[in-house]
Amino acid sequence: MSSPHRRAVALLAGCLALAACGSTVPRGVSEPDANLYVPVVTIGSPPSAGQQTTSSETAPSTSALPTAGGATGAGPATVATRGASSSPLTQPSPPGGRPSATASNPTMPASGPGWNEKDVFVGVPTENDASSAIAGLGLSFNPGNAAHDVAAEVKALNAAGGVLGHQIVPVYHDNSTASIESNAAVVANQNCTYFSQDRRVAEVINGLSDLALPPCFAPLHIPDVEVGSVIDGTADYQKYGPYLWTTEFPNVDQLADVEVDQLYAEGYFGKWNPHTSSALGGGPVKVGILEPATATGSELTARLAKDVAAKGIQVAQTFAYTDSALSYSGQMAAAELRFAAAGVTHVINIPPVAAAMLFFIDTAQAQGYHFRYAFTSYDLPNQAVADLPHAQLAGAMGVGFDPGYDAIPAVTPKPNAAATACDRTQRRAGVANSTPLEIGNARDYCDALNLFVQAATAGGGFTADDIAAGMASVGRRFVPGGAFGSKLSASDHSMPAYVRDLFWTPSCTCFAYRGGLHPMG
Repeated sequence: MSSPHRRAVALLAGCLALAACGSTVPRGVSEPDANLYVPVVTIGSPPSAGQQTTSSETAPSTSALPTAGGATGAGPATVATRGASSSPLTQPSPPGGRPSATASNPTMPASGPGWNEKDVFVGVPTENDASSAIAGLGLSFNPGNAAHDVAAEVKALNAAGGVLGHQIVPVYHDNSTASIESNAAVVANQNCTYFSQDRRVAEVINGLSDLALPPCFAPLHIPDVEVGSVIDGTADYQKYGPYLWTTEFPNVDQLADVEVDQLYAEGYFGKWNPHTSSALGGGPVKVGILEPATATGSELTARLAKDVAAKGIQVAQTFAYTDSALSYSGQMAAAELRFAAAGVTHVINIPPVAAAMLFFIDTAQAQGYHFRYAFTSYDLPNQAVADLPHAQLAGAMGVGFDPGYDAIPAVTPKPNAAATACDRTQRRAGVANSTPLEIGNARDYCDALNLFVQAATAGGGFTADDIAAGMASVGRRFVPGGAFGSKLSASDHSMPAYVRDLFWTPSCTCFAYRGGLHPMG
């Protein structure tokens, strides 16, 4: 690999550890799955974008920002069932997307932890220097600005009446890229202290993938809605109970099961020759599994290995790596060499940060080795096309739950009503989201804020118990703009309900979907 290319991947590794790299251009599913398309309450033009203030912090004004249009796509999708696990979506009431606000609950206390008689406070960790830091590296990878995205949607929700007679007030706590990279655990504790003591909030919406907030917020009974790229499994959701919800990324145990099932069904586990990048001369299929050295990563490795073995396929090697962008290069080189020595032909991974896989693949390219890769949305397939040698992507396939990460706009489904409403709100507020990643990140925050309004309304209040009860009540009826449906319930706190089969397609030099939807969980 040339030094410029290696340097670009190294820079991208840092970028992928930054804010909002865990959410991207999600688009809903087009007909005939009409239950994913529901009317959205139309709200008149919100006031011109200005400031959303708290007693200690101010959201940046968006009034001076130029407008930008939303992304479009094409391609119908149909729903494919997966045994008895399929749960059809039902028509939400009130309509999906932005909900109508209701009057205050007369039995709700006038004030409490995170609200007063007029306002309810929602915490939003930010990383405002992320875009400038990435641009300074010469990369065209812009995650947008979370504070702008949130401020625009909050203004629209408040213009419609807020929630339970209260205005929503976002409380921002900014974090520098350098501080997160140097010690994410310390920064996570600082955010926990800020939102639980300095500026008490009713809920936190976190898009910073490197900040592990549930261990702190759960004991304090503060709901944490994660919109970033986190790998949480069943044990994590059970451990943090009603205080952890993920809206854009799934329960990885469920993802592992459907991924292996679909890979098997689509012929991924056929013979493969890593030297010819094809089945020509391929020998026995041997799988390598690459996951982070964490409790969740270990459990995920075991689950993937069990699922693969159940198909009669040999797992020849596993590798656990430290999840640190600063050490990806050496660790992935060691992993690639170990896999090659074991005769691995196929590589499966579900990474918390896609940069780990980018380093692995670049090392394989330098060694003249071409594994057959299984990708999910966690691997940012669309970004991989721009940053990796296309020879390494031959034969790659997998499953995707986030169209913006998965494929170029031309081959993704059309935005659904919730996504379209969010795009319109951002444009009206003057937020200049133009790239797929910027648009998708905005939709992720729109989903989380709309879910907060619907959950608090259904639960009749702003306590953690109220919000949890409301989440369970509206979860399966909620229509997101950033995922293929919702399956949130009292027993399932991860939103994405479906995946689609994803294939490397040389004719468009892109990843593209084939077939319909397959349920998770």
